[in-house]
Amino acid sequence: IMASDVPEINSEPLLLDCWYCPFVHRVNLALSAKSVDIRRTEIDLGNKPTWFSQVSPFGKVPVITY
Repeated sequence: IMASDVPEINSEPLLLDCWYCPFVHRVNLALSAKSVDIRRTEIDLGNKPTWFSQVSPFGKVPVITY
C-alpha cells in the first residue's frame, strides 16, 4: 500500500500489521485458529503513513479497526 493510500475503514474488520512484528504473528495465529476472515494492510514502520497516527496514536502494530 502506498503511504498516501488510506485503507477504507468500515464495518468490515481490518488488520494493520507489519510482517516482522512478533505481536502481529500472535494475532495472526489467533485469527487462524478461530478461522476469522479479515482484510490486512501492511504498514512500513520505518516510513509510517500520515493517516496511521489517527488509528494508532502510539504508532504501533497490530491494530484492528472495524
